[in-house]
Amino acid sequence: MTDPPDNEASTPSGEPADADPVRDYLKIVSEIPGLSVEQEAGLAQRIEAGLAAEATLAARSWTWSRKATWA
Repeated sequence: MTDPPDNEASTPSGEPADADPVRDYLKIVSEIPGLSVEQEAGLAQRIEAGLAAEATLAARSWTWSRKATWA
């Protein structure tokens, strides 16, 4: 008994072993609805606001800790 050639091998799910995983991924992802333009813009604004708030809090924390050290 001989092994099948590599191009005829299959995975446990029955798919050909040489199936393109990227193509499979893109097929699955294309079936999932994405964000609308408005949703994407709103999300971007929320992310930017969060990053600005983080920077502000970090600056205030540094100022407060520095004042406490010098007091």
